[in-house]
Amino acid sequence: MNSKQNLQQASYSIGVVSRLTGISAHCLRMWERRHGLGPSRRTEGGQREYSKVDLDHLFLVKQLVDSGMRIKDIAALPQKTLTLISNKPANESIEVSQSFNTVVIGKDFTQLFNKHPNRYPALAVEFPAVSVEQWLNTSTENASAKILLLQAEKISQQTLAKLKYYKQQGCSIFFHHPTLSTTAKEQLSKEGIYANDAPINLELIDTFTSRAKKEQTYISGLFDSSRKFNLPLPATIPNYFSEQALTEAASKSNSITCKCPSHLTELIRSLNAFEEYSQQCGANNWKEASVHACIYAYTTQARGLLEKALLAALDEH
Repeated sequence: MNSKQNLQQASYSIGVVSRLTGISAHCLRMWERRHGLGPSRRTEGGQREYSKVDLDHLFLVKQLVDSGMRIKDIAALPQKTLTLISNKPANESIEVSQSFNTVVIGKDFTQLFNKHPNRYPALAVEFPAVSVEQWLNTSTENASAKILLLQAEKISQQTLAKLKYYKQQGCSIFFHHPTLSTTAKEQLSKEGIYANDAPINLELIDTFTSRAKKEQTYISGLFDSSRKFNLPLPATIPNYFSEQALTEAASKSNSITCKCPSHLTELIRSLNAFEEYSQQCGANNWKEASVHACIYAYTTQARGLLEKALLAALDEH
C-alpha cells in the first residue's frame, strides 16, 4: 500500500473498514501481520488509521479472494495490477508464464475447481465426463495431459499399472480413493504418485498442485537438456549395480592386483548419492529448474558410463 498519504484524506478505523469491506477485524490483523496489508499510518496511541487508498485496495483484495484466488498470491501485487485482474471477464484466464494441461476427474475435485475457477491460473483444466478407468484406458487421446487429479470409486491392479504408465510418461498424479490400502499407498508412493484417502479439500489440492508445477517444470527441463546437449534421458539409463552388487564388486578387488574395481565402485556410489540429491534440489523458476535438470541428466549419464567401465573391469578379471 502507498505510505505517502495525504493527511487531508479521510481515515477509517479497523472497525469501520471491517464493516465496509466485509473482512473481519481478526482477518485484517492477520493479513497485516502475514502479508503487510496494514494501514498507511497509526495514531500516536497506536490505533490503526486506514486511508481511502487503503480501503480501495482492500476492496480489490477481498473481491479477488472471494473469486477463489489465494491471499498469498496477490497480497504483494500493486493496486493497478489487482484492478486489471479484477476487470478480466470471468471466462478469461489470468496471463501466466507457463500453462500446464491438467485433467480433473471426480465429483469432489470437479466441484472445488468449479467453485474456485481463478484459484489455479497456471492450470489449463479439462473435466472429462468419464470414469478414471475409462480415461486411463484411452492413452492415445491423453498425450498432452501433464497434471492429473483422479478420484476413483474402485481400484484394480490394471488401474495401478496404468497410473504407473502415466507417471513414466512424465505426468504428475494425485490419485484419490476413499479406502486406499496401505499396500496400494506404498506402491503408488514408490512410483512418485501422490495418493490419498482423506476427504478432498482445497488444502490438499493446493499442496499437490504446487508440487506438480515444480515437478513439471523440472521434467520439462530434463527434456530440454536432453535435446540441447544430446543427452539420453535419465529414465533410459538403468542402474546396472545394486548396493549389494557394488559391495561384492569392491570386495573382488582384494583378490586381484588391479584396484580399478574398488575405485570405480567408490565413484559410482558417490554419483548414486548425488543423482538422488539432484532430484531433490528445489527450483524457484524455469532457469533454475533447467540447470538442475541438466545436472541430473549429466550425473545419470556419468554414473551409467562408470558402471559400464566397472562391468568391463570385472569381466577382464
